[in-house]
Amino acid sequence: MVEKVMEYYPNPASESIIINAKADFKFVISDVVGKVVFNETELLKGQSMPVDVSKLSKGIYFII
Repeated sequence: MVEKVMEYYPNPASESIIINAKADFKFVISDVVGKVVFNETELLKGQSMPVDVSKLSKGIYFII
């Protein structure tokens, strides 16, 4: 079984998203062509982080 390491909301978002860590992990946010739009960040289990997405163009982004 794959462990869920994070959850995020709202989806879709136009102003900000909240990322909640279910386990320690590092992540970046990239667009569909792989351009990193949010630099690598580490969250520890139990931490939450708001991410401002208001300046991003409309589109699909990946949290990886």
